[in-house]
Amino acid sequence: MVKLRGHRVELAAIELHLLALPHIAQVAVVARDRAPGDTRLVAYVASNEPPGPAPAEVRRALSRVLPAHMVPAHVVVLPALPTTALGKVDKAALPPPEWSQRVVTSPLVEPRTPIERAVATIWADVLGTATVGVTDSFIDLGGHSLQASAIASRVLARFRVGVSTTVLLEASTVEAMALVVAAALVAATGTP
Repeated sequence: MVKLRGHRVELAAIELHLLALPHIAQVAVVARDRAPGDTRLVAYVASNEPPGPAPAEVRRALSRVLPAHMVPAHVVVLPALPTTALGKVDKAALPPPEWSQRVVTSPLVEPRTPIERAVATIWADVLGTATVGVTDSFIDLGGHSLQASAIASRVLARFRVGVSTTVLLEASTVEAMALVVAAALVAATGTP
C-alpha cells in the first residue's frame, strides 16, 4: 500500500484488475517519482499475445472500474517482466517509463489557433510530456487533480480568465479547453 496525493492506494488491487483484462499474463504496479514531489503510479504489463495491449486502452479499461487516483499514469508494455530467483516479479529491475512520451494512440492533431497553442504548451509543461495534441484526453495523458489545478492556475496567469478544475475535467481536451477560454475572453472583453 502507498499513499498518493492524500489517498491510500493498494497496489495489489490494481494488479488484480489488470490481470482481469484480456491478453495480460503478468503485471506489476509501482509508485515512481518522476520528480521530487511528483510520484506517479506505473503499471508494467506483459501480454500472452504480442505486441500486447495499447497503454491508453489499458488506462481506459481501468478507469471504468477504478477511481481516478488508482489508475496508473503510465502503462509500460514489456515482452516479459523481470523475475527474481524465486520467480517473483523483480520490481527493482523494472525499467523507468518514458516520462515525456505521448501516451495516447490517436494521431497527433497539432494546435490550429493561438489559444490552442498556448493551452497545449501549458498542458505539455504541467503533464511533463513533449507534445500534446488538441484532441488528446487529459485523463489519457495521465492527468490528475493536482495537475488540473496547476493548469487552471497557469491559464489564469496567461489569459487572465478563471477556469475551474471542474471545467478542465469536463472540457478534457486542449480543443475543448481552448473554446472555454475563448468564450471567457469574449465575455470579459466583449469582443470576439
